Amino acid sequence: MAAGVPFAEKMSPPVPDLGSKDVQDYTDGQLHWIIKNGIAPSGMPAWNGILEEDEMWKAVLYIRNLPAKGSLGAPEVFKEEEEEHQQMEKSPKQGGMKMPHSH
Repeated sequence: MAAGVPFAEKMSPPVPDLGSKDVQDYTDGQLHWIIKNGIAPSGMPAWNGILEEDEMWKAVLYIRNLPAKGSLGAPEVFKEEEEEHQQMEKSPKQGGMKMPHSH
């Protein structure tokens, strides 16, 4: 089920488990298409125009490397990026201000 969505089982059609074989059997291109265009009757929104192309591909990568059910941590593939982000947050710029960065 979708993480953090307590009513996911009651939706029609039901929200798929992103770690399921059915979802994992999609090609990367198919997952990208779904993220970009959405699936109207399922409640899956289209992210085209909201997310940049590289962000949509990162979502595909995330789906391919989901953390274990019940874990609170980020998938291993994202740990280095998370550490870089935290370092950017801590790095002071002139006058003690944080350096700007993008997500």
